[in-house]
Amino acid sequence: MSRTFVRLYAGVVLFLLSLGLTAFVFLHWGQSTFTDKDIEEGFGLGPILVAEALASSETPDEDLETIMAVYGYNFVRESIASLPPATARRINNGDYSVYLQRGDDHFLATRIDANTALVLNLGQFRQPSTSRYVVAIVIVLSILAAGLLTLLIPLGRQMKALQVAAENIADGNWKTSLEERGVPEQRALAKAFNLMSTRIGDQMEHQRQLFRALSHELRTPLARMRFRVELVQDCDSLRARAEVSDALDKDLSLINSLVDELLTHARLESGAAITRERLSVREELEAVISERVVSENISVSIDVDRDLLVDVNRKLFRRAMGNLLSNALTYASNSVRLEAILLDQGLQIDVIDDGPGIPAIAREKVFRAFERLEPESDDAGTGLGLAIVEGILTAHGGKASVANSESGCRMRTSWPLARDES
Repeated sequence: MSRTFVRLYAGVVLFLLSLGLTAFVFLHWGQSTFTDKDIEEGFGLGPILVAEALASSETPDEDLETIMAVYGYNFVRESIASLPPATARRINNGDYSVYLQRGDDHFLATRIDANTALVLNLGQFRQPSTSRYVVAIVIVLSILAAGLLTLLIPLGRQMKALQVAAENIADGNWKTSLEERGVPEQRALAKAFNLMSTRIGDQMEHQRQLFRALSHELRTPLARMRFRVELVQDCDSLRARAEVSDALDKDLSLINSLVDELLTHARLESGAAITRERLSVREELEAVISERVVSENISVSIDVDRDLLVDVNRKLFRRAMGNLLSNALTYASNSVRLEAILLDQGLQIDVIDDGPGIPAIAREKVFRAFERLEPESDDAGTGLGLAIVEGILTAHGGKASVANSESGCRMRTSWPLARDES
């Protein structure tokens, strides 16, 4: 039996016990205590009837003895003047039955005639006691408080743990987590918090790695530019200066591309909503090919049905397929082929080249930012191309992967189908 169940069970038991005690107090003590008025109204009718009978009787003493013998009442006849002044005053003012107390015994006095009263001895019983009700209420509230504390103390401890964990995250300890225990709601809260802290930690670690990689990527072109600026001062001919100027322009273009790719990657990482429209797959792929410079030694073909449609963001779709096509053109030996297949779960578009391919061990990491198979190559690009492809596919609810291929490389993308507008 878990500690949470024991606490919950104890709380329920204490709550039920407090309800039972409350019922006992008000039923037991409430039924056995009366006010003066309750006694007069509840017991007064009998003495009134006996007093009326004695008032009209010729032998009142004998009739009174008979009544007491038959019914067991303890009556006495007393002079009204012998009664307490307050009681005598009420009887003389016309009250039919008046309560009075002598020591621990309780009585009812009823007028027989102008000078005589009939007094009924009620014996001893509990009188109303305010202190008893106060004690009872205190006991009931104490038990209720104990029951509530049994349930609330664990919750309070978790709230304290949540506060400490939040403060740790604020201090930069992203891997802080809570114990997933307690009632289902507490476990759900701890699980959600842990998921949040894990995602924040992963995001911050990703940002740190991204900035480290970015600083490394910028260092090389900036160093080359600084060297070439110094070199241009020593150039004697216009041709040499033109060559250095072209190299500087190439480095600036690389930095510009890197910044542009980085901004696109950041927007995709932010999870911003994208707008979609229904497009022809073949027409979009033809537009992507027309925007690329294709070598005369490489043939590019499209194997896509003209009726295939897709719901995507046009700019992002072209960016993703353009990045994949650029990679394929960079590494292809003779040909690049684009294929599209309609599947039940979506539209599959493959970009296939006959180049060296990607080793199986490297297929997962090629989609990471600044990961390159040939980091020293001049044609290696910014290192963000495939990361952007994966971000675009993720934003569309699709997936990017490296599929198995007998030769070359097959980059596979899965896109959502065009929804039926009817």
